[in-house]
Amino acid sequence: MYLLTSIRALFVLLAFFVGLGIQNAFPQEVPQEMWFPLLMAALAACLVAVEVVFQKKYLAGLVAIFFGLILGLVATFISTLLLTFIMPPAYYSEFIRPLVPVISLFLCYLAVTIVFQSRDRLRFVVPYMAFS
Repeated sequence: MYLLTSIRALFVLLAFFVGLGIQNAFPQEVPQEMWFPLLMAALAACLVAVEVVFQKKYLAGLVAIFFGLILGLVATFISTLLLTFIMPPAYYSEFIRPLVPVISLFLCYLAVTIVFQSRDRLRFVVPYMAFS
């Protein structure tokens, strides 16, 4: 329990330092006040709070959504890669490239719904976790 609390605190602290690094790396784009690192730490704290609230209740559903999004993004990458080989370059850049977000949206939706609906019938084996 203490280890998990330490990991959460370290995550919030690292988010602060990442925000500080981004602020120092891009001084023209990011104002030099301390609000950006604090914003990063606040976002990390919100993420930790959401994780604590949904810790045990919706783990299978969240994992199914996560795997569905990964499968949808992989399917989007593969489909757009295949379309670049099939379509002429001028046609692809003019008509297909603007549709890539739409293709991504549809494929991610299909993958999430399929994985989410079949999460009780499929068995995912991930290191240190088994979902049945």
